[in-house]
Amino acid sequence: MNRSVSRFLLVVAVLFVLTGCSTDAAGPQEPAVPEEAGMASGWVPFPAVKLPYTMEQAVQNKDVVVMPNGDKNRDQWDAFVQRYEEGQPAQVRIVYYTDEGDPILNELRFDQDRIYYTYDNTMDAFAGRDNKKRTQTVCASLNIPPAIRGDGKKHYALQGCRSAEGSLFSFPVEDAGPDNGATAKQNAGLVALEQVSECGPPLSTFKRVYHILGEAPPFTVSVIRECEPMSGEGPRMTKEFKYGIGANELKFTEEPTVH
Repeated sequence: MNRSVSRFLLVVAVLFVLTGCSTDAAGPQEPAVPEEAGMASGWVPFPAVKLPYTMEQAVQNKDVVVMPNGDKNRDQWDAFVQRYEEGQPAQVRIVYYTDEGDPILNELRFDQDRIYYTYDNTMDAFAGRDNKKRTQTVCASLNIPPAIRGDGKKHYALQGCRSAEGSLFSFPVEDAGPDNGATAKQNAGLVALEQVSECGPPLSTFKRVYHILGEAPPFTVSVIRECEPMSGEGPRMTKEFKYGIGANELKFTEEPTVH
């Protein structure tokens, strides 16, 4: 073997080793939110956004615009929640504005049993270079009914997300109104969710409250846990857990059911 061929083979071998090391170090990648072309039936691309993106433009584009004196296009959110509860494909974009008038976008798309969430603050001039991002994740469910947070208001939030980015989403209910037992029911669901263990690597865990029976304690809470490869490709394993939750009691009522 001549010297040029030997050198060529050596370079190929080195590149192969380096590529293998790079792939191993990176580990499994977070699946991206599907491209809008060819997405689920009923999904359409959101209207393009570029600065300046005024509140008037957002309202015209049917975005939900969060404002101190009342949200605009709130009916778009209500329609999203209704279709979500019916299991129908749905999408909504929520826009918050900074004090300087820069838009921060929250896009939610729902299909079957997944919510695809995109957070985008890249147009916030005061976010700081290191804090600007357009980030995406996939979540299992939307908390219904919305839970009361530290500010005393009820908020919708995302549950069972593949990454911590899901915690960036919080949408306040316009009028919390009287509690009338909804908080106790919501808390029962949260307690049950905490009892169900994670799937563990290399699987992603999606947990959601399937249903809650009862309007006052004791409640019967059903939680669905789904385990699937972090790549999003491969078989999904689904189990249902049921708990009885009273005012001062929690008990496992049935063995997990495989779906």
